Parts: sequence; structure tokens; C-alpha cells
Amino acid sequence: MAMDQIEKNTITTPAIQDILERCKAYLKVGFPVHLTGPAGTGKTTLAIKLAKIWGQPYYLIQGDDSFNRQDLIGGLFGYSQKVIEDNFIASVSKFERRLTPIWVDNPVAIACREGGTLIYDEFTRARPETNNLLLGILSEHLFLTSDRSGRMTLESVHPNFSLILTSNPQEYVGVNKTQDALSDRIITIQLSQFDEETEAAIAAKQAGIHADQALKIVRFVRRIKQQIQLKHSSVRSSIMIGKIYANVSLHENNPLFFYKCCRDIFGEDLVTLEQIRESWLQA
Repeated sequence: MAMDQIEKNTITTPAIQDILERCKAYLKVGFPVHLTGPAGTGKTTLAIKLAKIWGQPYYLIQGDDSFNRQDLIGGLFGYSQKVIEDNFIASVSKFERRLTPIWVDNPVAIACREGGTLIYDEFTRARPETNNLLLGILSEHLFLTSDRSGRMTLESVHPNFSLILTSNPQEYVGVNKTQDALSDRIITIQLSQFDEETEAAIAAKQAGIHADQALKIVRFVRRIKQQIQLKHSSVRSSIMIGKIYANVSLHENNPLFFYKCCRDIFGEDLVTLEQIRESWLQA
């Protein structure tokens, strides 16, 4: 339900449609898609939208350094016990206990078995040795799981299985380098700053403001980022300011307070109120 809500809040512009069409072409011929870029460039949202368009059941997991193979494929989580009491002869009692291991599938196994789409968000946060299981899935089309008795067994990957990866190469904490063997099997699309039309459409949708208001905010944000040489390309600054603009209504009644709110978003040590005021009036 939460992923459906994210998908409903997305917009489609020519720039986004172009990315989606290329991704669909790659998935159609069996190649995994890797969306990479800085925070705030819409990687996860685009991945969910792509999975929704692709039409198969989809599953989302988020990479973590603590991940192991069991977290991705599944594992044994306890035992079920069955006790049989035989008292057919009154003077003789027999008891038999049977323990059966309980195997629980995790999203990778489910998607591989059922032919779903796996969205592996921020997959480089997991260790390369953990992600090595993807190599067998992509090259040999096999994955290791367990039967009902708990015995390990190899299963074939469903022909409709699809894989969408996302990563942030600019993160410097908790991120691992992708192994060459995996990079060689995926197609990477580099996401950067959206064009002005797309960013304004996103801000308008997320903040609930008119298109012309969103465009003014986007131009204002870009002026400020250019002045302070901020390379971060996130659309979130425009969304934050758009929500303040829409819900607080201080841009008319108390512009100074609005300027202070904007300064808080960019950072008081990076921009002055005078820069905020001039850029807002010029946008």
C-alpha cells in the first residue's frame, strides 16, 4: 500500500518518460536496470514507478551492511513439533516427537520463484559478498533455497523475474564498491539534476501548489544553489519550500519570516537573508 501511494504521487514529463522507456527496453530483453545518482534525484520513486508499469508483482528491499544471505533468500526460523501418543494397549504408552524445520522465504527467493520484480534499493549498502548471490541468479538463472525438510536445493529462476537496483555513489558512509562481475551484468542509468520543467512538476505535485508557483520556487532554488556553489542536485529543497509556501502563507504576510525559513533549508552558514530576498524577487 505504501509503495502504491509513492507511485501515485509521481509525475511523468518527457525527461522521465524517456528514462522509463529505456528501462522498459532493457527489462524486456532480460537485463537488470541500475538507477544511480545523488540523494533526491528520484531513484527509488522511479524504480517503484517502473516496477508498477512493468506489471509484475514487485518486492522492495533496502540494502544494509548487516545483511547476510539469509536476509535476502530466506532461512530456517525455528522448528515445528508434532507429538504422537500411542496408547492402543492400555498397559503400554508410546510417544513420538517429530521436529520439522521451518523455512521462510525472503523477497529475493519469492521474486525469483514467482517471476516478480525485485527492487533492491541502495544495494551497495550491503556487502559485496552478500550480493554475490545475485551473480548466480543473473548468469546461471539459479538460486539456492530449501525444501520443506530444510534440505538446501537449487531452483530455477522464473523467466519473468526482473531486477531493478538503485545506489548513491556520492555517499561516503556505509557504501561498498560494486564488484566488477555484477557491474558487467547490469545496465546503469545515471540520474542527475532534473530539467526545470520536471523539477517544477514534481514540486507542484508534492507541495500541492500551482505550476507557476512551483516554477518560481525552482528558479529561486537554482539561483541560490548557483550562488553558494552547492553541487547537490536534490529536488527536495524545492519541495520543502513549496510546502512552506503553500501551507504557511507567510510569503505575503511576513516575507522576512519566509526568507528565514528558506535560509534554514539552505543553511544559515551558506546564505544570507539578503541573498534569499534578492533571489526570490528575481525568480
